[in-house]
Amino acid sequence: MMARMPCVGDPRGGEETMEEVSGMGERSTKRLSGQSTLEYILVFLAVLLAVGAAATQFIQPKASKAIENSGAVLEKASVKLGTGLGL
Repeated sequence: MMARMPCVGDPRGGEETMEEVSGMGERSTKRLSGQSTLEYILVFLAVLLAVGAAATQFIQPKASKAIENSGAVLEKASVKLGTGLGL
């Protein structure tokens, strides 16, 4: 059972709990807690999706260029190596 918190401004000296006044018992607060957890997960996934979409648009061109440059460097090195070995 939850601790009895006096209701603010209760003329009877806090005989009712906040849960009793609001009609929110232990069961409904658990449901709301689960609901807010789900909402946090959905917001987190939306942010993650947005970051992923931005990454593919901004990082992919740079990564493609880096891969092309490294391919060119490897090709030059293989030509020099082949020439040096007499191949």
